Amino acid sequence: MLNNQKIDDSWKQKLQLSNAPAKDSLISNCDYYQHPDIDIAAFIYLSDSLSIINPAASVATELTPSFLKNPQQFMAQISSLGYESYTEDHDYYLFDEVQPFTNQHWPIVELNSERDNKEINQFFESCNEEDVFRSDIDDSMDYYYAVKIKQKIVGLLASYCATEPFESLSILVHHQHRQQHIAQALLNHLTVQAKQRNRHIRYRTAVDNISSIRLCESLGFTAHSKIITISKSENTVYGNGFSRAQASKPPAKE
Repeated sequence: MLNNQKIDDSWKQKLQLSNAPAKDSLISNCDYYQHPDIDIAAFIYLSDSLSIINPAASVATELTPSFLKNPQQFMAQISSLGYESYTEDHDYYLFDEVQPFTNQHWPIVELNSERDNKEINQFFESCNEEDVFRSDIDDSMDYYYAVKIKQKIVGLLASYCATEPFESLSILVHHQHRQQHIAQALLNHLTVQAKQRNRHIRYRTAVDNISSIRLCESLGFTAHSKIITISKSENTVYGNGFSRAQASKPPAKE
């Protein structure tokens, strides 16, 4: 069964802090978040029981003392330090059984990234370019599940193996087929598949993405932790042509 400790420990491992002292606030000096095209001052992980800052070397001395002293107060005062939140995402997890879903009338088809690559990309091309960009979905993930109408994909969920035992996902539904419970059907299906793989789903969504939050909460997912990146105030959110999802994770998939 998934618990808070298992999630926090996975982040300690990810940020090379597995052997760190048992403290609520930690600093990571690894290069976990080093993106060649995004000028990020620090990557921050916040849960109720653990806070980690992974700062750029150039600002570590400036940022870490106040963060380690009081992470919540640090986040409330970053603007006075000349910084701002570049991205803020919440990670949702399923701690109990998925909530009963009564609209599972959509048949789910599993696709293969190599065999069905043409069909997957045709679906991307049929969707709004901005929707594809913000969903952070592509043709290089591990698993694909689709809903089809008249043999054409109208909704697609893609997931990839993150740090074990976690599996992360992206969902894209064609704009003409929203409000039909397609995303719910796909996410519900993934919960079953991930359980068979002995994995837990990590659903990451932007703090202001109300539709995604409603989707995961409708199936019983609970917000556990915040994933935040901060930058100098002159930077613009979504700058350099990166989506929020792309900016809130390192260049390589988690």
